[in-house]
Amino acid sequence: MYMEVIVKVAETCNLNCTYCYYFNSTNNDFQEKKKLIGKSTLSELSLFLARESIERKIKILQLDIHGGEPLLMSKNLLDDFLGDVKKTIDASTELKVALQTNGVLIDDDWIDVFSKHNVCVSISLDGSADEHDKFRLDKKGKGSYHAAIAGLGRLQRASLAGRILPNGIICVVNGNFDGEKIYNHFVKELGVKYIHYLLPECNHDVVVANQVKNIEKFIIETLHAWLNDGIGKVKVQMFETALGKLMRKRNAIYEYIGFTVRSDGAINPPDDLRNVFPSLFHSDFNVKTNSVNDFIEREDISILYGELSSIPEACKDCAFVNVCRGGQVFGQPENRFSTRNGLNNKSVYCEVYKALYVELCKYLYGRGIGWERIEKNLQ
Repeated sequence: MYMEVIVKVAETCNLNCTYCYYFNSTNNDFQEKKKLIGKSTLSELSLFLARESIERKIKILQLDIHGGEPLLMSKNLLDDFLGDVKKTIDASTELKVALQTNGVLIDDDWIDVFSKHNVCVSISLDGSADEHDKFRLDKKGKGSYHAAIAGLGRLQRASLAGRILPNGIICVVNGNFDGEKIYNHFVKELGVKYIHYLLPECNHDVVVANQVKNIEKFIIETLHAWLNDGIGKVKVQMFETALGKLMRKRNAIYEYIGFTVRSDGAINPPDDLRNVFPSLFHSDFNVKTNSVNDFIEREDISILYGELSSIPEACKDCAFVNVCRGGQVFGQPENRFSTRNGLNNKSVYCEVYKALYVELCKYLYGRGIGWERIEKNLQ
């Protein structure tokens, strides 16, 4: 089994990004939570993970250290917590640790912690200062670009020195921006090698006119820039996922479970669903007193996880259903939501994914892979 746990070590932030799904959206339950996770909660979480690793025979345990801004927590607390987890989980469980940050607070002491525990760090960056500073603002309303790339530079130097794992960035796509320009800024000016493009939080109840078409344009512009650079030189998660599906790239298959642990130890569904299923983020389940089974066997949670793994009815006749699964392969299930049908809808970004697959099919055909093989791989 592959178990992914989003650990909300901070439910506060040093920035005030205007589009933030956590602090500037519809679910304000963070106001009821501790701003920073405490030592006792981390100790309880460590014991919880140890129990689950043994009882569920966890092959891979992935901890996503998340916020808010996770680097607002104490360095010593994170150091001690990760050390405890390593010591107490089952000896056969592989531990992976990722951390998502705005980059502003990265210093040499944090890099020492990342190095000690093999933490894979990613920075949120939306383009050059022209794009990034429109939305990713500090508490005084000033842009955070220069502080973010200073942090990125520290990570890159530490990675080149062999001290930490390679690092990457997460970019929230804005359809009003130039995808090729932003990609080239990341790759050719900043030397970024790993990019994850995140489509804006949206659903069938609130989709904005022209947003999908503009985002499709951004993604296809970016795809062409990536293909022109040569596949493999830069890792772009969305593109490599789609290409791998088209080429039937085989990955190890594990039973998967993912959930969120809040700053007070509460167990919640995956964090990206917080604004479409807010009621499911209010529960009495806690790492101190409950197990994963207690959580996932509750009726409404069980129904949710069933919907997450199901292909929407509207997708079943699509030519790309087996390589897209209604957008499941790209994550972001919140983009399938409607009040009427829950998650039984195609993604609001369906046309973006279709356009991506069409362009990749054209690319493969142009590289000598016949239509018969491509069609076979789609089946």
